[in-house]
Order: sequence, then C-alpha cells, then structure tokens
Amino acid sequence: MKKNIVCLSAFLLAVSSVHGQDSSQAGFYGFVTAGPTTFNYPSGLSVETNGYQLGLGYEFNQSVAVEGSYGSLFNFGASNASASESAEMTMVNLSGVFRVPGEKITPYLKGGISSLATDYQSSTFGNERYTQALWTYGFGGEVNLDKRTAFRLEYLSTLKRAGYVDGSIFQLGIMSRF
Repeated sequence: MKKNIVCLSAFLLAVSSVHGQDSSQAGFYGFVTAGPTTFNYPSGLSVETNGYQLGLGYEFNQSVAVEGSYGSLFNFGASNASASESAEMTMVNLSGVFRVPGEKITPYLKGGISSLATDYQSSTFGNERYTQALWTYGFGGEVNLDKRTAFRLEYLSTLKRAGYVDGSIFQLGIMSRF
C-alpha cells in the first residue's frame, strides 16, 4: 500500500509540471478504454484476461467530474461434443473524479462504487448469476491532444474485503469532450 502511495505521489508530481495544450472545460465527455483485468474470487480462483469500458462523464470545472461506465471485463466460452460452458463478468461503475489541471497532461484520482456481475452458464451444472457491490478507487492521466480529445491511461482497483471478489483493471483508451 505504501509503495502505491509513493508511486502515485511521484506520478502526480511529475506530470503536473508538463506544459502544452489546456483542455479542461465544463461539460460532457465520453470515453472508451481497454486492457488487462485481474479478479480474485473468495474460493481462490484468479481470472486474468482483457476487458473494455464505455463511459460518459460530466466535468463541473477543471478539477471535479463525475463518471459512469459499463465494462465487459471478461467473456469465456468452451464446448465439446458432450458439454458447454460460458462465463461473463460485467461492471457498472459510478465515480467521482478529482483532476490536477495540467496543460498537456492531466493526472487524476477517482473513487466510487461498482456493481459487479458474473454470469455462468453450463450445460452440465446449470446457470448461475453472482452480483455484488464494491467500492472502487484508482488513478490515471490524460494526455490532451487538443481541447476536445485526450488519450487516457487508468488503473482501477476494488477495495479488498474478506469474502468478496477483488480485482484490478489497467486500461488505455481515448476520451472526447462534447
């Protein structure tokens, strides 16, 4: 935990001194991100795969925004002549975002709540749906290409609690202001 805080502090200090194009403004924006995800189940099962998120946000000012997103974190399917099974994990997230305004690079912190759903279907064992609410937190940075468009790099993690799924998401994407 201390290592993460030190890394985050160094990241925020380094990127807040970079200069370039200012892009912060009030209004709506959308984003698409994709990258590796890791989720650990209470049973000891660990799933590592790639996922994506689609989101919509609203900037109140240069420093404060709120975001909602939907993500498909993994989708698995297998079958043979006698059986088939599939699993999909999806996440709906609502977060508050605090940005450190920069001209070219804008670092940010975020925190919120997510609904995580795992759907499992098996021709042998039947169907099962497992859902839970999780606290999430993360950090990232946006590289502003112009006043409307930015590349986005983000790390998002769930607050680890005994008996619950915990995970981390590392994604790269693009955002556009309307």
